[in-house]
Amino acid sequence: MPKTPYQYESYACMLPKDDSDWRNLVNYTLVKFMEGIVNDQPQSVSIYEHWFGENGLAPYPRDSINRYFEGIVNSYEWIPLFDSGK
Repeated sequence: MPKTPYQYESYACMLPKDDSDWRNLVNYTLVKFMEGIVNDQPQSVSIYEHWFGENGLAPYPRDSINRYFEGIVNSYEWIPLFDSGK
């Protein structure tokens, strides 16, 4: 892996049209994982370390990703997962 990426890429998940409950669950899960990395929650850190840690398949420094994830977590508009009125 190069120290500096050759280019930046964005990725997305394709979800069924008009399925807000599923989209909310996917977004919530991703942001909760990011929050776990930022707050050093063991389960999230273990997953991160497996793939991106020093001995992972694609090493990436935690300090860089923490700043990125923290920005996403702090700007995410938390939404209820389930509508209790259904």
